[in-house]
Amino acid sequence: MLIVNKLTKSYGVRTLFSDLSFTLNPRDRLGVVGANGSGKTTLCEILSGNIEADSGEIHLVRGASLGYLEQNMTFSPDGTLLSELVNNVSSANDLDHKRNLIHDLLSTCEDPAEQESLLHELGEIEEHFLHLGGYSIEHEAKKILTGLGFCESDFDRSMSEFSGGWVMRAGLARLLLSEPDILFLDEPTNHLDLDALLWFEAFLRDYSGAVILISHDRAFLNRTVTRVIAFENGKAKLYTGSYDSYIEARDKEREILEATVKNQERFIETEMRFINRFRAKNTKASQVQSRMKRLEKMDVVTLDARGKTMRLAIPKSPRSGKTVLSMRELEFAYDGNPVYENLDITLVRGEKIAFVGPNGAGKSTLLKLLAGELAPGGGVLELGHNVNSVYYAQHQTEQLADANTVIGEMRLSAGMETDERLRTMLGAFLFTGDDVDKKVSMLSGGEKARLALAKMFIRPSNLILMDEPTNHLDIPSRDVLADALLAYDGTLCLITHDRDLIDHVANRVFDIRNGVVSEYHGNYSYYLAKRESEQVRQASWEDVSKSGDPKQEKRGQDKERKRAEASMRNRIHRETKKQRARIQKIEKETESVSARITEVEDILADPARCGGREEIGELSSEYTSLVAKKNALEEEWMEIEMEVEEIRDSIMAEIC
Repeated sequence: MLIVNKLTKSYGVRTLFSDLSFTLNPRDRLGVVGANGSGKTTLCEILSGNIEADSGEIHLVRGASLGYLEQNMTFSPDGTLLSELVNNVSSANDLDHKRNLIHDLLSTCEDPAEQESLLHELGEIEEHFLHLGGYSIEHEAKKILTGLGFCESDFDRSMSEFSGGWVMRAGLARLLLSEPDILFLDEPTNHLDLDALLWFEAFLRDYSGAVILISHDRAFLNRTVTRVIAFENGKAKLYTGSYDSYIEARDKEREILEATVKNQERFIETEMRFINRFRAKNTKASQVQSRMKRLEKMDVVTLDARGKTMRLAIPKSPRSGKTVLSMRELEFAYDGNPVYENLDITLVRGEKIAFVGPNGAGKSTLLKLLAGELAPGGGVLELGHNVNSVYYAQHQTEQLADANTVIGEMRLSAGMETDERLRTMLGAFLFTGDDVDKKVSMLSGGEKARLALAKMFIRPSNLILMDEPTNHLDIPSRDVLADALLAYDGTLCLITHDRDLIDHVANRVFDIRNGVVSEYHGNYSYYLAKRESEQVRQASWEDVSKSGDPKQEKRGQDKERKRAEASMRNRIHRETKKQRARIQKIEKETESVSARITEVEDILADPARCGGREEIGELSSEYTSLVAKKNALEEEWMEIEMEVEEIRDSIMAEIC
């Protein structure tokens, strides 16, 4: 379908890729990966005909159509969402117009020969129209829009009413509806929530055309692509398999290359020792010359420098109280429209919580409430003892001042830190040498994201709140961030569509839908499995309720369901009685120990209240013992809570 032969592209003295050759077959799924600025988008722009290569050839099968997902989508502001999609499927619309025109001609035509000719043409149009899906275009448009997260009530809304992220989704829907033979997608998942992302993956797996895909989402690449073009060190190389297969093959290649370089270096060293030792001896002259010529003709194997990756170690946080934050009967509304009502949430020290759910469900709103960016309309929101939070907003990079230099921007968050310390910190985020004096306005999206993270982590905090921190970060940087967040000793609340990051870091998931927060104790894989089982149970209840006489059956099933739910609650209550009693006892004991710890801390901090050295020693010993006891109580509390959760899950699975 597409043949690329010895393609080369440079900008100034920098070569993005040279002599790149590959063939794209129907239904191929080609992933394009590499660091920001390495040439991924440039390659897609060349292949789609938007810019020219310096040299090389591109052969496209005659009649093949191309579709490119642009970052700046254009729609008529007066058009509705559905009409902007359907009316842009030009091929089907042109055929529909021709078909209607022939129907009009047939109604007035009386010449049999002309009627036969028109009928023949109409048959060809009908066949082509059916092939394009003309009769079901509106149905397909609605199906795609729904899959990407739009509601039925959105279909007749004006395009001017949608935010930028939703306009991007509409652009993606329009492109998918047009069904080009080759689909070019540049970071298509940036504006998709997890539900839409799962739908999109399934759509691409069944798509009839070929796909060329740029993405920094490891999970998305692994689930969609069958080949990978990797940009590294000014080279582009083709690999077969998923993203993880490419990483494995690349690392194996480097391992072999490193061994080859070492063997070659040993060989050269041995040869040079012989040459230097016997250079002056006439009896060895021919052997010396032979070995010198052998070295001259040798192709020296070299190792490319490893690509630089961000380094991140989050500063150790001051210890907070066990309860980091609590919400009780919290209420919040936008313009009189309730978002949350009677919301109760407690964050415990050391938890790493991921917020998931469809866009618009209130994830960012909840995070802003936790961060103090929004004030609740009612209820109570309290921070725990010694809690110091830091907030990374979804559009944090837009808060950077374009007129500032990189180091100048860092100074705004650095307090009394020295420039030497700031340069060291910036170096860990890949700003070295003169980079720190660049204007923010000159930075790429990835560089701005790294600068925003550097500002965030310059000072220690024990509650981190992050909304889409991986936007604009490449995969190696995402991996570094994931490892740093996993090692972080404080509490984390995170919104991200990067499933690998959630799975790697989160130990608790909040599913947010329609103002309701459902909690799952586990990582993202556990959450998905639990949610799937819940959906199966719900579907089985619905199937049962639909059978028999609707009214009578529903009343009977409602009674049965309520009876079963009550029985399940009673059984859970009985079988967790011992654990709940112990939990109450632990909580009372922990409260008492915490109070004594605070009392001892106050005494030790006030010289007037301290006695002699012996009394200080006794207090210090008591303090150490109290802290150890509190930690042990908290560990026991967590273990019993998990035991209760396992009993509850076991009973629910058995009954349902």
